[in-house]
Amino acid sequence: MVSLLKSLLRWLFAVAAILLGAGSILAAIETARADTAGGAPFDLSVCAYYAACLAIAVLYAVAWWTTGRPRTTRNGWAIAACLVNLAIAIFLLRYVRPFNFAFIAITAQLIALSIAGTVLFARRETAPPVARKRAKPARVPGDRTSPLFDGIPTVLAIGATWEAGTHWTKWATHHTLPEPSFLSSILIIVLACFAGIVLHECGHALAGAALQMKLLGFNAGPFQWLKREGRWKFKFNGSRVFGGSVSVARTDPNLPRWQEICMIAAGPAANFCTAPLFLLAALHAPGARWQPVWYFLSFATSLSVIVPACNLLPFRMITGCYSDGARILQLLTASPVVEYHQAMQRLQSTLVTPLRFRDLDPDTFVRVGGRYPTELTGLHLYLCAAGIFEDGGRIPEARAALAAAEDIYERFTIDLPIPLHTIFITVHACLNRDPAAARLWWDRMAAKKPKDLDFDYWLASAALNWIEGHRAGAEEAWQKANTRAQGLPHFGAYDFDRYRCALLRNELDMTAPEPTSNATVAQFASAL
Repeated sequence: MVSLLKSLLRWLFAVAAILLGAGSILAAIETARADTAGGAPFDLSVCAYYAACLAIAVLYAVAWWTTGRPRTTRNGWAIAACLVNLAIAIFLLRYVRPFNFAFIAITAQLIALSIAGTVLFARRETAPPVARKRAKPARVPGDRTSPLFDGIPTVLAIGATWEAGTHWTKWATHHTLPEPSFLSSILIIVLACFAGIVLHECGHALAGAALQMKLLGFNAGPFQWLKREGRWKFKFNGSRVFGGSVSVARTDPNLPRWQEICMIAAGPAANFCTAPLFLLAALHAPGARWQPVWYFLSFATSLSVIVPACNLLPFRMITGCYSDGARILQLLTASPVVEYHQAMQRLQSTLVTPLRFRDLDPDTFVRVGGRYPTELTGLHLYLCAAGIFEDGGRIPEARAALAAAEDIYERFTIDLPIPLHTIFITVHACLNRDPAAARLWWDRMAAKKPKDLDFDYWLASAALNWIEGHRAGAEEAWQKANTRAQGLPHFGAYDFDRYRCALLRNELDMTAPEPTSNATVAQFASAL
C-alpha cells in the first residue's frame, strides 16, 4: 500500500510538472504575443506569476526525479511538493465557486494524498542505499534514432495540444459552452489520453488478430491484462499511469516483414480513424444531449491526431522502448534492433505453437544479449539462451549463459520480475548443484512477496527443497507443480515445463543430490 501511494504521488508530480511547466511557458508566449499586437505595456506582475508557475513546475519535476530511487534520508523536495499540492487544494476550496460534487471529491482526494505524502516522505527508509550502478537502457548503434531528437516529439505534442486547446476554448466561448474547473479539466484530459491509448492498442490487437497472431497481453495505463499459463489475469500497476502496449505471438514464426509493419501501423491508424468521429460529436455538441462532455470530445479529437502523428516520428522513449515510427523505420532499413525483436517473437511463438526452446537458435540470443550489457533486456536474453541450451542438452553453455545473466544483475541495479527469479533458483539447484546460490535467489524472490504461486514458483520450491535435502517439502512442492503442469496448454513452452517437471521427478526418485561434478553434468545432459 505504501509503495502504491508513493507511485501515485510520483506520477502526480510528473503530470503536474508537464502540464504546469508547458502551460506556463506557452501562456507566457501567448500573453506576450497579445500584448505586442495590442500595444500594451510590459506587465511585471504577469511575468512574475508565470515565473512562479514555472518554479513550481521545476519543484514537481525535481520531486519526481528524487522519488525514483530508494533513500535513507527524508525527501525534502517531495515534502515541499506535497505541501504545495495541499496549499493549492486549500486555495481552490477557498476561492473557487460554485461547488459541485466532482470538484469537492477531487479536491478532498488531493488534500488526503498530499497529507499522506508529507508523512511518508518525512520518514527515513530502513532499506540500505543501493551500492550498485543504476542500469541505463543501452542505445544500440543503428537503431535509427538520435538522443538529440528523442525529446522533440514530446515537446511538439505538448505545444500542438496547447494550441488546439486554445482554439477549442475560443470555439466554446463563441457557442456559450460552460468550461470545466481546473481540476475537472485535468481529469478530463487524463481520461481523453486514456481513451486514445485504449483505441491505439486496440488497433494493434485487431491487426494482429487479422494476421493470425495470438494476443498475450494488453496494457492501457495502469490496467494490464496478461495471459499466463493459458489463462487471462488482470493486474493494476499504479506505477504506470500513461502508456500502453500489446503483446502478440506469431502462429507462423516466419511471418513476412510487411505484415509486422501493418500491425505496428494499425495503432496510429486507429487513432486517425476515430478522430473524425470525435470531431463530429464535438462540433454538434452545442444543444445536444452530449453537450456536458464537449470538453472531453474536443481533447479526444486533438489527441487522436497529434499523439499518433508524433508517435510516427522515429524516437526512443526514456524507458528504452521505441516509437511506432522508429520500429517501422527499423524494419524497412534492416536495423540491428530487428534481430532482437525477431528473436523475442520466435520465443513467444513457443507459447502458441508446438515450437520448443530447443528449436530456437541460442547463439542469436547470446549475440543480441551482448548489445544490452547493463540492463534487464540483456539479462533476459541470456536467461532465454540458458533455457534453449538446457532444452538442447548443452549444459555447460546453459551454465555459462546463466552466469552472464547473473553478472549483469550483480553489477547493476535491476528490478528483476519475480518469474525470472525462479529460473535462477531452478538452474542453480538442478544444473549447478549449488544450494547456497539457489537459496540466495529464493530469498531475493521472497523479499518481493510473490502472490501468483504458479508452476514456475512451485518447481523452484521443489528444486530448492531437493538440493537442500528437505525431502518432504520437495515432494509437496513437486506435486503442486505437477498438478499445474498437467493443466497447461499443449504448446512448446509448456511441453518443456512438463519435461522439466518430469526430470526433477527422476531426481527426487534417486538418492540425495551430490555437489556438481563433470560426471553429474554429463549424466544430467544425457537425461535431456
